[in-house]
Amino acid sequence: MKSFSERLGYDVQAFLLGSLDLVQNYQTELMNYYTEEGTFPREAFLLLDKLEIEATQIYNKVRINREKLTNYMDFIIFDQVEDFVSVFKTIENYSRWLRSSTIKGRFKRTTEVDFVLRQNQTLEAFSAEAGWSDREEGALDLALRNQIKETDYDLNGGMVFKFAYQNDKRIELRTVVDEMTGENLLGKDIQATLEFKDDDLCYLSPRDTFFQTCEILTNLLKNSNPEFPIDGFDKSAISNRNIMRVKMSTFIRQMFSTVKKDDTIASFAISDLAEDGDCLKIEVQYKSYLDSEPVKQAVYGN
Repeated sequence: MKSFSERLGYDVQAFLLGSLDLVQNYQTELMNYYTEEGTFPREAFLLLDKLEIEATQIYNKVRINREKLTNYMDFIIFDQVEDFVSVFKTIENYSRWLRSSTIKGRFKRTTEVDFVLRQNQTLEAFSAEAGWSDREEGALDLALRNQIKETDYDLNGGMVFKFAYQNDKRIELRTVVDEMTGENLLGKDIQATLEFKDDDLCYLSPRDTFFQTCEILTNLLKNSNPEFPIDGFDKSAISNRNIMRVKMSTFIRQMFSTVKKDDTIASFAISDLAEDGDCLKIEVQYKSYLDSEPVKQAVYGN
């Protein structure tokens, strides 16, 4: 370690000891901050910032002095540095991995969404709809969460607020890895048709991701997804419009089994069944937790 630091011109041992201190003494405190609405761990974040700066300096030193690093142990030590850098990146993304939301500068393991206050609807009335057993406490939480005063809104409605579901109405999204705030609830994905822009894969907005998800699930046939071959519809069940009428219960059961695995979809319903030329068209409506207007998709039997 000493010879590695000397050739590099940097005290790597001090960096490794500081990184070990962060993991052993502060990691639990950091996780509690994102999950238990704990107090802000100032010392932990100061140490994390310091170590990330030092990691950048070590990378620069290695780049400059790479010809001096010839021993096997040099690479073992540098691997340890990179392992700790990976830990730093994981801590930076705790809010995403732990699916928490920002509440007045703190994080809490709840899902936070936007809503528009209806006409003549009070904060107390809405807090009851959101699952609060104590209407007054719920109204206070809404006011503090949105940093508003009672004089900031009226009964004409239309004002946008943020709220978190409570009790049995709490949303648990396991298919999304992100901070659970606003449109992030719908997830983020790359385009189904790969396309590059600015030397990177094109990705979709959360809302477009939801549209794409609905389209993919609607047209998924069994054995199309190698990871989950039983998901989707039997081709035989939608290959003939007369047979399809008989097998509608099978179709609904297969659709439910497929859709329920993506929890960004709050509900779905078959809204229309009609003949379209030689095809039987089934219209399906999907709704997310954010939109009142459903997304419509059609399934065609030949």
